[in-house]
Amino acid sequence: MADYTIVGAGVSGLSLAVLLAEEGHRVTLLEQGATASPTLHGFCRQGVYFDTGVHYLGAVGKDGLLRRLLDRLGIGEPLRFWPMGPCFDTYRAVGERELCVDYRAGRDAFAEGLSEAFPRETRAIRRFCTMACEAFPELAEKLLAEPNSLANMVGLVGPPTLSDYLRELTDNVDLRRVLSAHTVLHGTPPDQVPLNFHAMVAGSFMESAHYVEGGGRAIVNAFCARLEQLGVTLRCRSRVTGLDLSAAGAMRGLRLADGSRIETTRCIATVHPRLLLDWVPESALGHSFARRQRRMQDSACAHVVYGIAPAGLPALRGRNLILDPQPEAGLAWQWPCFLAAGQVPDADPVAFSLILASDGKETLAQPGSAIDYRSEGYRVAKDEAMRRAEAFLREHCQDELGTFSLVEGATALPFRYYTNSPNGGLYGIRHTTKAWGHAPTTGIDGLFLSGQAVMAPGVLGAAMAAFVTCGRMPGCGVSPRIQR
Repeated sequence: MADYTIVGAGVSGLSLAVLLAEEGHRVTLLEQGATASPTLHGFCRQGVYFDTGVHYLGAVGKDGLLRRLLDRLGIGEPLRFWPMGPCFDTYRAVGERELCVDYRAGRDAFAEGLSEAFPRETRAIRRFCTMACEAFPELAEKLLAEPNSLANMVGLVGPPTLSDYLRELTDNVDLRRVLSAHTVLHGTPPDQVPLNFHAMVAGSFMESAHYVEGGGRAIVNAFCARLEQLGVTLRCRSRVTGLDLSAAGAMRGLRLADGSRIETTRCIATVHPRLLLDWVPESALGHSFARRQRRMQDSACAHVVYGIAPAGLPALRGRNLILDPQPEAGLAWQWPCFLAAGQVPDADPVAFSLILASDGKETLAQPGSAIDYRSEGYRVAKDEAMRRAEAFLREHCQDELGTFSLVEGATALPFRYYTNSPNGGLYGIRHTTKAWGHAPTTGIDGLFLSGQAVMAPGVLGAAMAAFVTCGRMPGCGVSPRIQR
C-alpha cells in the first residue's frame, strides 16, 4: 500500500508526488486521462504541435518564483526558457474606438508602455505597477513560508476587488479596461476577483515573461522523468468514482471506474472540490462544506480554436494578442479574447490558438453528449462556434494571421472532462472576495485537497498549491519554504 495516493496528475499532483517521494514516501499517482497532465500535454494536427495549457510563463527569470519552484522539484534544469519579445502581450480594443497598447515585461518597462498610450495617467499607472510587482512576490513568499496562516490567505483573497481598486485609482475607463484585460488568465471578472489574487497571477508576467521550448509537453515529460527517478507509480486511465471510509470516518480506500479498489489511508485530491460530493456522502464531508461547494461558481468557459498559417506568423513572434470587445461592437461575448501563437526558437510560428469566452450552454446542454460520445446537436453547436470564431479572426486579426485555416476546436464539454469542472470552466473554481479557494484540509481524516482550488490557476498557482498542501499535512516531512 502506498503511503500517499494522489488523485489527478496535473501540475499540482505531479509536484506533490515529487515532494513526497523525495522524503522517502511511497506514492501512487492516479490520472483518468491517457497521459499525465492532459490539459498541459498538447496535441498534433497535420504534423504541427499545439499547446493547450501553456502559452507563456511568468516568474521564470533569474530568481523568479516559478523558476525556483521548478528547480526545487528537480525539473528546472532540463527545461529551456527564452524571453518573449519587447512586449509580451498587446491589448487591442475591438469596436469603434481605436486603442492599441503594449504590455512590456519589467515594472518600469510596463509602466512606460502604458504611459505612452495614456500620458496623463502616468502616476496612476506607476502606482498600479508598484502594487502588482510588490504584491505578487510578497504574498507568494508569505504563503509558502506560513501555509497555516489564515491572515496570509485573507490577504490574498480579501477585498478590495480589482474593479474597486481601479475605480479609486483612475477615472479613465479605457485605462481600467487595459489594466483589467489579464483577467483572461484566471477567468474571474474584475468586479469579483480579489485585487491581490489578480496581482499574483498578472504580476508574475509583469516580472518576466518567457516561453518554454517544447511547450507544455516538455514540462510534463520533465515531471514524468523525475517521477521515474523517484520510483513513483503513475497509473493513467484510472478514474476515481468513490471513497471508502472507516467506521470512524477516516480514509480507507478509493474505488475506481473499472471496479477495482486501492487501499490508502492518506489521499490528496487535486480535482475540482465539487467532485467530492459524488465520491462520498455529504454527511462525511460536513453539510457546511457541501453547501459551500454548491455555491461555488466556475471560472469562465471558452471555445478554443486552433489553426495553421502556412506562411508563418511574424507579427505574433514573441507576443500574444488580447482582443477586448467593446460594448458597442455587438459581439456575442464581452470578455477579452486571447490569441497566442505556438512559439519555436529562432523561427516564425505557424500554429495559433484563439480563446473566446463562452458560457458553454450551447454545447453542455446537448443531450447525450459526453467525452466519448458527441450527439448531432453537439456537433452542430460546435460547428457554429467554430464558424463564429473564424469570422471573428478574419475580421479582426487578418493582418496578424494572413492566410490561415482552422484545424481543431474545443468547447466547454472537453474542458468539463479534463478539468473536472462541472460547467467546463477553464480554471476550475472562480476565486472571488466572497467565495474563495479551499484550505487543504477536509472534514475527513486522511483526505487533503490541492490544485487550483487551493491556490490559483496556471503552472505557478498549481505548483504553489502543492507546496502549501504539504505544509498543512502533519508528518509528511516536506518544507514549503523555497530558498533564493
